[in-house]
Amino acid sequence: LKGPLKATLDHAELPDFDLTIHAKGRPQIMKGRLDLDFAEHLKADAALEARWVDLDVLFGAPAGDAGERPSPAEVLYLFGEEDLTDAEELGDAKRAVKLVQAGLCGDLVSDLDVALAASESGVTIDHLSATLPGKNRIEVGGKLTHGKFGPVFAGPVKLDGSDLRALSRWGSGDREVSSQASMGNFTLQANATVGDGELTLADAEGVLSDTKFRGALRLQGGERRLIELSLDSDKLDLRELLGEGPI
Repeated sequence: LKGPLKATLDHAELPDFDLTIHAKGRPQIMKGRLDLDFAEHLKADAALEARWVDLDVLFGAPAGDAGERPSPAEVLYLFGEEDLTDAEELGDAKRAVKLVQAGLCGDLVSDLDVALAASESGVTIDHLSATLPGKNRIEVGGKLTHGKFGPVFAGPVKLDGSDLRALSRWGSGDREVSSQASMGNFTLQANATVGDGELTLADAEGVLSDTKFRGALRLQGGERRLIELSLDSDKLDLRELLGEGPI
């Protein structure tokens, strides 16, 4: 860590620093700034930016039993737990991260822009946007809190792009997702709740294969899995998403 430091007994500033972290022999180089106020209770305001960071290496995302890479959901679960733990221990904190390119779950994510605000009540995601594999875009905002046995996210989510095949393969962590699924423009926006073994998409609407749709989805894990789906559309060709093979 290199940069000018300004400090008093109750405040510290690193207005312009260079940070290099060596993870598994690979240097991760970032620039940033940090303000710390510890007069009454700890307050932090930090920003980081980089042209390239390998998040899989930096955060040591665990591989599965067969050595396969974890899915984005598993990695985000770990990030969520860590953020909530930090929020409880560090007090009020604001963080902004901008990455031109990042390695995540064995693929490339670009234009990652995240702003978080942490407090005792949880973590607020002011905004999160990124270009996912297949040049698909995601925008997220909302709240991260403790659930019954893990982090729970609630807030609006928007997805749009033209390569559902690449997105579904990466999102599920399954490289064997049907290669017959074609590339086609799509959009999806919904109020999402994710965590504690359940996914809910409420007030969902979007466009697939040039056809509008709306509805809701609820997936619940456990010994007996539950799927609830309501769908309203004039026509919906799921071959864009699933390919010609059996589901």
